[in-house]
Formats: sequence, C-alpha cells, structure tokens
Amino acid sequence: MNPELLEKVLSCKKLPTLPAIAMKVIELTQDERVPVKQIGETIANDQGLSVKVLKTVNSPFYGLRKPCTSINQAIVMLGMSAVKTLALGFSLVGSLAKDKAEGFDYESYWRRSLLTGVAAKVFASETRSGGDEEAFLGGLLQDVGMIAMYQALGSEYGALLIQAGPDHRKVARLEMQAYEASHADVGAILAQRWRLPEALIAPVKFHERANAAPLEHLTVCNLVAIGNICADLLTAGEPAIPLKRLYDKSSELMGLSPGQVDAILKLVSNGAREVATLLAVSTGKLPNFDDTMKQARNQLKQMALPFHGGSGLPGFESAETETVTGLPSDLVFKRNLIVGFEQATMNNGTLSVALLGIEALAELRDAHGPQGGDGVVRAIVERVNPIIERAGGMLFVTGEARDGRLGAILPKHDRASATKCINEARRMVLDAPIKLHLPGLVPFDLAVGISAGVVCLDDSTRGIFSEPGDLLVMTSNALAAATRAGAAGNAATGAVRVHAPSKAA
Repeated sequence: MNPELLEKVLSCKKLPTLPAIAMKVIELTQDERVPVKQIGETIANDQGLSVKVLKTVNSPFYGLRKPCTSINQAIVMLGMSAVKTLALGFSLVGSLAKDKAEGFDYESYWRRSLLTGVAAKVFASETRSGGDEEAFLGGLLQDVGMIAMYQALGSEYGALLIQAGPDHRKVARLEMQAYEASHADVGAILAQRWRLPEALIAPVKFHERANAAPLEHLTVCNLVAIGNICADLLTAGEPAIPLKRLYDKSSELMGLSPGQVDAILKLVSNGAREVATLLAVSTGKLPNFDDTMKQARNQLKQMALPFHGGSGLPGFESAETETVTGLPSDLVFKRNLIVGFEQATMNNGTLSVALLGIEALAELRDAHGPQGGDGVVRAIVERVNPIIERAGGMLFVTGEARDGRLGAILPKHDRASATKCINEARRMVLDAPIKLHLPGLVPFDLAVGISAGVVCLDDSTRGIFSEPGDLLVMTSNALAAATRAGAAGNAATGAVRVHAPSKAA
C-alpha cells in the first residue's frame, strides 16, 4: 500500500468521524461483563437513535410477530448483535450523510450501499447463513473508503470515478493503478480507527475479493459479495449479465436455484425501499424489480449462443478457460445453460445438452500419471470439439480436466439431431487409438472410449424442466446410465443414453 497516499488520506481533517453514541456502544459491547441492560439504556438515552432503531425493528423488513416497545425488549427479541449493529449503522450513516463533499455522487453511493446491505441481509436470512446484521452493515459501509479518498484527494479522485463510469469494478482497478491502494484498503483502516469489530471490518476490506477473506469472516464477506451482484443487477443498464452472475454465485455458495433467487430478489427490492426511508438517505429513484427482471429476460432472449466468456461484455472476465484443454470453464457452461434455457423457454424453441465422460480416466491416470491423463483429455477434446462447433454448439469442461467430464450445448437441436452429433463425436474417439506422448518414453497407442448423456428441452419436456438446474440434473442422470451401460458391456467403448419423457409426463 502506498504510505504517502495513506498518510494524506488519514490526515485529512474532513474524514468521517464516529459519533459519540457509536463509540460508547462499541466500548460497552467489547466488555463481556457489562450488563445487557446497561447497553440498552445507553442506546435508549439517545432519543433520536432509539426511535430509529425501534421503528426499524417494527418495520415489515424485520417481520416481528408482535410489536417491540423498548430497546431492552428489542435486545431480547432480536439479540444484542442485531440491536448493536442497527445502532452503529444509524449512527455511522447519519454521520456520513451529514458531512457531504461537494461534487461526490452521494445518491449513487447510497443506492449501491443500500441495495448491497439489504440484499446481503435478506440472502443471509432466507438461507439461514448467519451474520445477518454484520452483512447488512458491512454492505452499507463497504465503500466508505471512497468518501475518505474523495475528501482527501478531491477532483483528482473525482476524475478517476468519472473514468470508471457506471462499472463499479473498474474503480478498484483504477485505484490500484493510480495509488497502489484501493478504497477497500482505506475503508478498512478507517473502520479500524473507529474500533469497529472485526466482523464489520472484514466485509469493508474484502468486499471486492471475498475469496481472500479470513475463514472466520468468509460467510459475511460472501454475503456482501452476493449483495454487490444484486446491486449491479438492480442498477445496471444491461441487467442480464449480473443476473447470470447472481445465479452462478448463489448456486455455488448457497445451492440456490434461479427460481429461489428470483423470489429473494423480490424481497430485496421491497426491503430496499423500506430501509431507504428508515435511514433517511437520498438514493435517487430505486429501480422497479418487475421492470428490471423483464428487461434482463428480454436481453437473455436476444443473446446469441454459444455465449463465450471474455467476449467484451461487462461483468465477464477474459480468462474463463480451463488450463489443460483451453476450453471454456464450468462457469461459462452454466451461463450458456441459463441463457439457452431462457431462450428456448420464451421462444418455445429447442435446446439440447450433453455431458460426456471419459471412460476409465482414473485408471489411466494411475497407470500413466497426471501428464498421461491430461494428454488423454486433450486428445479427446481435439477430436470432439470440431464436431460440436460444426453443429453450431460449444464444448466446455465441467468441473476440472482431471475429472474427464465435458459438457456440450447445442442450441436449436432437437433430440434426434443432438444424438446424431454426439454419436459422431463418440465414433471419432473410438475409430482410432490415441497416441500418447510422455517425457522419456516412446509414443504409444491407447484405446479410449467416452460415454454421454443427452437431454433435450422441447415441447415434450417443457413442462418437466422448470429451471436450468433441472436440465442439468437429468443430463447427469443420463450420463450415469450411459456409464453403467458401458461398464456392463465394454468399458473401453462406453455408451450413449438419451433422456426421453415418459407418457405420463
């Protein structure tokens, strides 16, 4: 971190300060011997803060079954952590909103912070992840370093924000280029100076890179990261991209389906309006949830498959390829699956998906080592990929290359044409042995086979598959059936199994 920049920022006399009531609450809650009643009385003595806290806990956002009439009762009903975090939140937000720097876009700042904090809390609550209040306040305070840097650096930092434009991800990258420090770093140091608990400092510091957070704070940091994607979705001009990112991330971290995510997003949108009023911050016009989702789905409908990572679209990183094969990664596979499913569903079209497994790859790796296993995978990809691409589809690695699992998405292919394509790819592998080149050995031939499961979304299955995950599960089942059939017959050649709906379906 640039020490000169840090000194310039932290010595700025205009930096936000911690209100006296917040300092007192932090001091009391750090002493385990202090009676809960004393903490409640401290908050209750600040009438304005007490009213805000009680109004919030009695709001629909918290959904208490019976009204709460005192701070001590709120502590009993919600817990000390919730009430403490609310008290700190109102104090800090009030302080930040009061001391405004001319030229800084506070409406945009609070809109993003509010949406992130509310989304982080709602996802925590709905998934019972824990850390609801820390996630809420962590989201609200995540970008406090931006205010500090603007107060200290003025128009110089303002020019950086203009260069970043509406893409918040660019802010941290430009900051690192210009200052060798980001607003996350500055915000975390400011939070330490305020003596905030580590559970609140961590999401400020790691909200741009949750994976780097300490294990004990990883859940809260991941929740704030999810909240950031929600904020991107609800404020973006191109909401389809962050919608897919949200589906991916919430599936990876919480096992949520797209349908479950949509339901949570509705709660986030409603909750943000309530909390904006309670916090009394100006956020400008908050987005309409139904309009945003309609726009996102229309954009999904218009996107062309195959949908490549690193295509220059906002929100996509350029290096989304698996290192051994050079194929698009599992993440890109899931994005294509979501886009393809939406398109086929809205257009009453067809979409075929296949999963391919290399037979006995684990045994081949044991016999010929990691390099031999990787060589087999690469050789099979070289034979299969041209056939999939010629059919207008795209081949992916699902998981990692060592697992030998490939995925193919074939837009606009019905069951028959997709099966024909996959069988052609399988024959291309079986027709000639693979010549394996290993260091120090004479090249030798290996006979390798693949199994495949194929599923098609069409008029006969549209009522069976309600979301992309259903399609993937059935394709996995078809591959498992093909693998069993291959093992029962000749494991070297494998088999293909195609899902066909029952008459009842």
